[in-house]
Amino acid sequence: MAITNEMDVTPLKGVLSNLTKLEWTLLKPLRISKTIINIYPNKNYEMIEAINSVENGKPITVTKIPSAATIQIYIHGKIDNLKPVISRPKLFEAYKILIEINPFYKNIEYNPNFKFTNTCVKFDKKISNPDYSILIDESGNDRNLADLDFYGIDQDLNPLQQGFFLFI
Repeated sequence: MAITNEMDVTPLKGVLSNLTKLEWTLLKPLRISKTIINIYPNKNYEMIEAINSVENGKPITVTKIPSAATIQIYIHGKIDNLKPVISRPKLFEAYKILIEINPFYKNIEYNPNFKFTNTCVKFDKKISNPDYSILIDESGNDRNLADLDFYGIDQDLNPLQQGFFLFI
């Protein structure tokens, strides 16, 4: 479509090529759907985009990223082995590239103090004073995070995610 509109397609470079779907979502300046993430520690992670579920069906624009606006995370089960789901250094590197290559990020600020809170993260077990900081890798060295994507861990991809379409 970009070629049809006489626009260039910019290949993903650097850290942009290994962001998880959640990291991409946190960096989106325009949100048209609510993103729901279910985390099952020691099992799998799943991400669901609820299409057109934002307020009054109108897009939400964020002015600071990362932003958890329109994101809801549910953590099911014990949190003893919960791993980080985002990397702060990766998000900052991605932001620096995005403001360089994408004009939509020109007026978007980076929030170095972003953290998850009880407004966007819910636990199904009662936990007093949950430590939301365990969801963020501060060093950028967590290999588990780099290999994590929200489709395919102990679950099959649906045909649309695999790229197979059946026309009858």
